Amino acid sequence: MAAAAPSMLEKALLLGGVAAPSTYFATQLIAAQFYPGYSFMHQEASELGAVGAPSRALFNTGALATGVAALLGGVGAFLALRREGVHALVALVVALCFVSIGAAAINAWLFPMPDPRHNPGPIQIGIFILPLAAPIAFLFVKRAALAKAALLLALVAFAGVAAIMSGLTPVQPANASGLWQRVVAAAAYLPVLILSLSLLVRARSVHLEKGA
Repeated sequence: MAAAAPSMLEKALLLGGVAAPSTYFATQLIAAQFYPGYSFMHQEASELGAVGAPSRALFNTGALATGVAALLGGVGAFLALRREGVHALVALVVALCFVSIGAAAINAWLFPMPDPRHNPGPIQIGIFILPLAAPIAFLFVKRAALAKAALLLALVAFAGVAAIMSGLTPVQPANASGLWQRVVAAAAYLPVLILSLSLLVRARSVHLEKGA
């Protein structure tokens, strides 16, 4: 049975999932221009929003925007996966991972460094679950070989980064903490981007087919 036609709301929400990773990294690039001497190699992203940082307002506004976009993207992912025939429980796990990632970004906005509450702790658990949950969800999506391959590669990348950060390899992240923090973030946001973009492209394709 062909997938039902997606709603405009679904496609708009999926754009949130596409925008979240872009907003996260774009905010850093822009905020760093207002932080003299800032080092992407040795300073973590959150330092751009720390109390007293000249780029604080700009970075923290971007963190809030990133979080809201991820939350919206989670709703869109749930609707799209359900329309594609994915089991409600699997779709819900994916959506909750988006919510977790969004909540972690909003937490960074609420509690800028050096507030000890800046570390989201268990709130960010979705970061670790989504790389596995996303390819599992796409197992139930038909005619999506490219997306499945991309999500599997994202899972491998996340596993590799996790191994490095856990000290299981000779690589020493402490020598470039800022760089590796961004590598971790990229590995975490990659499934968000791939899943959201793939579902959005499929939604638009279905819309065109229905309108033909």
